[in-house]
Amino acid sequence: MGKKSKRSNYQRIDLGIYSGINFLLVVPSKWNKSLYPLHYLEYYNGKQVKYYTEVKSLYQQYLPTLTRPNVTEQEKITELQRLYSYDIGKIISSLDLKASDDINLNTLMNAAVDIFFQYQESQYAKGELNNISNYKDRTAKLKDFFRLDNNKHLMLRDLTSDIWEAFRNYLLGTKKLKKSTVNQYMTYVSQFYNFLIFKEIAIFNHSLKLKKLDASKQEKKFKEIKDDVLKSFFQTLEANKFKYTRIYLSALLIYEQTIRPIQLCSIKVSQLDLTNNLIKDIYSAKNKSYRSIIISPKVKELIEIVLKNTSDSGIDIEPQDYLIGGRDRLKKGIPYTPKDVRRVFDVFKREFPQFKEVLIYDFKKTSITNQFNDATIAPDLIRQRANHSKMETTQIYNQKKDVTAPFILQID
Repeated sequence: MGKKSKRSNYQRIDLGIYSGINFLLVVPSKWNKSLYPLHYLEYYNGKQVKYYTEVKSLYQQYLPTLTRPNVTEQEKITELQRLYSYDIGKIISSLDLKASDDINLNTLMNAAVDIFFQYQESQYAKGELNNISNYKDRTAKLKDFFRLDNNKHLMLRDLTSDIWEAFRNYLLGTKKLKKSTVNQYMTYVSQFYNFLIFKEIAIFNHSLKLKKLDASKQEKKFKEIKDDVLKSFFQTLEANKFKYTRIYLSALLIYEQTIRPIQLCSIKVSQLDLTNNLIKDIYSAKNKSYRSIIISPKVKELIEIVLKNTSDSGIDIEPQDYLIGGRDRLKKGIPYTPKDVRRVFDVFKREFPQFKEVLIYDFKKTSITNQFNDATIAPDLIRQRANHSKMETTQIYNQKKDVTAPFILQID
């Protein structure tokens, strides 16, 4: 057995088990006389797989470090694990990992984040989640962070509160996110830990050691649309309502009912009750609630134009069709995203450059601010219309300095 090992042309180095898969590094032994010896990572995923990309160049680059005097075998293995952690993570990310034991403390962070998102996608497919667009973005930011040179070797067992502090600083500094948005990302990190506990991974939620960032004094992350610009914007759309119907409908619906762009994109034909001037069961992922809204005559008119455009094009109108679609018609299949709607707005703004600074997100915030400036509207009604769980959130957009008159007691 010993003799066979000495004469083997290749050395097989066990790099460990990652996400339930054992990885070996196969490199030439000192007895290998081939002019073109092979270097590859080997793993088994239903069948034996060999991965060659840059394995040789990396190994040769680090070979002097691995053969330095007094280095132990364990130190060599640790160095090789770090060296090939990115490639292993990339391989794992490309695999369809679904079994409950596919994640453990040796799982690379990028792979663990992928497995978490796969779980969310399965929950979405089963109807447990209404939308996962925000999750996609947060997953992408996490993966960007764990692809950095200092982080790409990190496994679940390496997590500490310092790492999450670094992630938070990365979002604030490199990604230029607001404190309130960063707090939402840290909530997502806590959901990630809940998933690990669900998978029976023995791990502590290190992010709980970090205090929530104080976002109360941060600058508003929206630009309030001035009254003259707002009126001119809708007057321009009224004059071009058959050319830019979906833009007019989107902006007006967001302004009048302060729904979010993501909610706008999710409205289906089945939710329309034009007889009673209603859009029913608009879902809010933020507070897990549904609400129905009364629509104005103008919104109803614009919806009817969209329905007529669809019918006149010879397209059947079906309950599952989405209200906002291409060419001012209904959308079949996958709904638009807020980013898609923003691109449609850009087309309009190229024709009318005086509105180049107006963003779809600004209509909701401007509406809330304008409602606070109307003394006839009760603050709690504004909160309900904005679909905020807490009045404190709504009050962020209150630019008035409230002064109350006394309730005078008459004693004569």
